[in-house]
Amino acid sequence: MTRTLTSGGTGSARADRRRRRRFPVATVALVVPVTGTWVAQLAHPALLEVLRRDPSALAAGQWWRVVTPLVVQDPPWQWAVLAPATLVLGTLVERFAGSRAVVAGFLCAGLVGEAAGYAWSPYGAGSSVGAAGLLGILVAWSLSAAARRALPPVLVPRVRFFAVATLAAAAVSVALRDVHGLPLFTGALLGVALTRRRTG
Repeated sequence: MTRTLTSGGTGSARADRRRRRRFPVATVALVVPVTGTWVAQLAHPALLEVLRRDPSALAAGQWWRVVTPLVVQDPPWQWAVLAPATLVLGTLVERFAGSRAVVAGFLCAGLVGEAAGYAWSPYGAGSSVGAAGLLGILVAWSLSAAARRALPPVLVPRVRFFAVATLAAAAVSVALRDVHGLPLFTGALLGVALTRRRTG
């Protein structure tokens, strides 16, 4: 999807090529525990009640509920969509921004999403808010000058249209108090910072 995000220096270009060829370690490291927890959840359905968002339980001292809603699925079937989506999005982010960007995007956006969830949808769970952060990073890159250089010219307007439409959908999501809009914007802000850092 990308050729390079930097225009200066053969060393940077070589680093980008190595990154694109590298196995997406961070992405897999995120998907594996989510998948493992999902399998455990299928075997022991009560696990969802222990790990999902629950304001009363959180107030009672079950601090792990700040993070654990990211690794269980409510309903369980959504894993079949979210695991492949996270693999694809994470691999793309990892190719142009590196492993730390994947982890930061997933976790930062995921925590923002869980905070929104406690405010707007107090009982629930799912890794979709983390995946929304990865999508946000890609949206930010799609609107950057780096994308214009890296993509075939015929794809640039289409990719940019998709990016703008995604941001508009995220804004509607926030207005409707859906938990996915804020994580996507969080990922987009991180993506802007990453793109500027790599092109600065």
